[in-house]
Amino acid sequence: MPSEGARTPRARVLALSAALAVVVVLVQAATWRLIGPPPPHGASPVLLGVLAVLFALAERFTVKFPVRRGAHTMSLSEIPLVLSFLMIHPALLVLVRLIGGLAGLTVLRGQRGSKLVFNTALYLTQATMAATVFHLLGGAADPYGPLGWAAAFAATFVADLVSIVLISAVIALHDDSREWRRLMSADVKELLQMPLVAVSTTLALVTALLVRQQIWAGLLLGVLVFAAYRVFDRYAQQTRTHQQVEDLYRFTSSLDGLTDAREVARTVLGQARDVVRAEEAALIVPQDGRLVRMRLHGREQFDITPISGGPDISGPFPGPGAEPILRGVGAEPVSAGVGPVSGGEWWQPARSGTPVLLPDSIAVPVRLGDLTGVLYLVEGMADTPEFSDDHLRLLQTMASHAGGALSEARLLERLRHTAAHDPLTGLPNRQSYLADLQQATDAAVADNRTVGVLLLDLDRFKDVNDGLGHDTGDDLLRQIGHRLQDRYGHLGMVSRFGGDEFALIIRDAGSQEAIVALAEDVRRTVELPAPVGDLELDVQVSIGVCVAPEHGVDADRLLRRADLAMYAAKDSRCGVRVYRPEDDHDTARRLALMAGLRVAVDAGTLTVVYQPKVDPTTGRVLGAEALVRWQHDGRPVPPDEFIPLAEQARLIEPLTRHVLDTALADCATWRGLGHELSVAVNLSPDMLTDAALTGRVEQALHRHGLPAAALTLEITENALMADPTNARRTLDALHGLGVKLSIDDFGTGHSSLGRLAHLPIHEVKIDKSFVRHIVTDRSRRAVTDAALQLAHALDLTVVAEGVEEQDELDYLRRHGCHAIQGYLISKPIPPVEFLTWLTTTRAGGRLSV
Repeated sequence: MPSEGARTPRARVLALSAALAVVVVLVQAATWRLIGPPPPHGASPVLLGVLAVLFALAERFTVKFPVRRGAHTMSLSEIPLVLSFLMIHPALLVLVRLIGGLAGLTVLRGQRGSKLVFNTALYLTQATMAATVFHLLGGAADPYGPLGWAAAFAATFVADLVSIVLISAVIALHDDSREWRRLMSADVKELLQMPLVAVSTTLALVTALLVRQQIWAGLLLGVLVFAAYRVFDRYAQQTRTHQQVEDLYRFTSSLDGLTDAREVARTVLGQARDVVRAEEAALIVPQDGRLVRMRLHGREQFDITPISGGPDISGPFPGPGAEPILRGVGAEPVSAGVGPVSGGEWWQPARSGTPVLLPDSIAVPVRLGDLTGVLYLVEGMADTPEFSDDHLRLLQTMASHAGGALSEARLLERLRHTAAHDPLTGLPNRQSYLADLQQATDAAVADNRTVGVLLLDLDRFKDVNDGLGHDTGDDLLRQIGHRLQDRYGHLGMVSRFGGDEFALIIRDAGSQEAIVALAEDVRRTVELPAPVGDLELDVQVSIGVCVAPEHGVDADRLLRRADLAMYAAKDSRCGVRVYRPEDDHDTARRLALMAGLRVAVDAGTLTVVYQPKVDPTTGRVLGAEALVRWQHDGRPVPPDEFIPLAEQARLIEPLTRHVLDTALADCATWRGLGHELSVAVNLSPDMLTDAALTGRVEQALHRHGLPAAALTLEITENALMADPTNARRTLDALHGLGVKLSIDDFGTGHSSLGRLAHLPIHEVKIDKSFVRHIVTDRSRRAVTDAALQLAHALDLTVVAEGVEEQDELDYLRRHGCHAIQGYLISKPIPPVEFLTWLTTTRAGGRLSV
């Protein structure tokens, strides 16, 4: 059944047709009273039959000129029309026109339904108005004289004008009210100036004059009439070709600059519907693994609906006679063939991409990358001929442009979505959160409402990553994100900032007490057990809360204060904490540390300590890892605190340069005293993107007279994953220099074991979280054993860090670990103490292990 939106335009067309019929009846009644009824023997049945046949044949010899959404029909019907003016009564003219028009429309043009009704009413109106004009102008004058000729010309031009006006009316009533404003545009004026009406009227008058003298002369004129038809048909074809070029140019121009997929689809459908002059246009496209229909119908009514039945997409382009691939879930394959877009069926194109062309339907494939959609149009306008091969070729070209524009718009939408969302959870990211928070705060201030800001941070989440791997950690984060979105998404935005931080905006939050109560509910929701594989993880969360406008109206300030409250909650282990002014004191500490660190880096006052690396089998000292230490105001600052500050303040490059230069100088001293040791220096992830790093390392080695093999640079797995392309370029350059490369904290990052085979590295360091309790913890032992086996297979050196117990050392020695470091051997010690420790070990730099 057609939809309501499809029935209403047809009802308007039928109403117009009925109104025209009433006009015809009224005008005929007035003419009847003015000039009387037809004489009893005024026209023979043969003459009436001949005229009816001529009217019917005129439907076969028509010339169509496109006019906006419709088409202007120029036919040879002026010839029987003029003959009817001269030979029969106006009432009989209308009757003959009705019989001939119906025969021609149904038999020769195959019209049915509302299109047939309207065209019939159009023809009757043309005939009635033309006959009325002829008799009003011609009056009692000789119809075969010059005055009769002038009346005939005027009558046929009136008939042509009636056609233009009524076709525009149909378009305006059906779906384009702007057609009235275009009625007297340049295109219409040109149509009125076309010579076909004058030529056909002249031929009709000549025919009438000759037939009056010699009836068989009409046969000779028939040849001339057919030749004139062929000339004008060729002219119309050239006009249509020119119009199609203009249509295609207008179509491609309309797509320029569009970046919204919905707007692209609407423009494509509107332009395609105008060019092909269809009643409805639809795009059926794959979207998120399903099919979606975008339809333009009625008066610019645009809607987007999923295809009923929930079809899945399992291949390219199905079709009639081929195995259909558009299937309803749990149902039979969808119906092949063509049906009204509004009727619940859709066209199913051929697997090869062959388009479908039927008199009232046309469909072509639209390529969307590796997928394919369908551009589908149905029902030509009331005076438009059936869809032709010209329409098909034009639509195929348009579909090619449409596919490119739609694919580009979809790509841009995905990029915009990616830029605004967290890739792991799909939640909005920090930038989206800040924009939405500012909007919510501005609205709250204007409406005297409150907005709650909640910032969440999981406690000891690093233990999950270190102990169970990042895949498990990612799964946990996804679960928490979905849990928060499902339960609190209706209250405002749920966002993930990265790492283990989430944030919520609570619109219209009410009182501060209500926000705190909600935050407690959020805490309980997050801390519900989370099933991950065979485990059920229990997590704790710290939540910082602030309220707008009480704690500020600027989004950045609100978020910073929620962050301060969250860290205060974490330090006090209270779970939920509302921002307090005294929480800003910690910010002052961080700023003071950052300022002090800058001074220490510039002055070179940071110290470097060394932790030895020892062969667990022989006890020989192999080298040492250089570690940086810093004291601020006489108090040591943990590296985990000041290294991130150095990265934030862009101090990591001079800090690393200081450590590298100091370590190489001390290594040169060891070697000068006969200790052939190497030294290891940690690289920050930011350093791997520095194109000048290799040159600086080479200069430092040369400055201290050391071979490249004396230096090992340690890089974390996450540093490699942050920017794999640039990281690999830097590693290749350092490897070419001869420097040894080590993966630090192996097993705690995102990289796979298989990635090691493709990296230019020499060493892996098993993180201390896997070494601790290795003898009693089976899962940690399994990770260590796998790393050892892989390293042996790839001919890599394995270093175990954090060795503190003798049984740990014994286990690592038995399983072929190449080097160990940890408090069992020595804690990190300053260079003088290290040299003393080194020289007091047993002969040859060996330890008893």
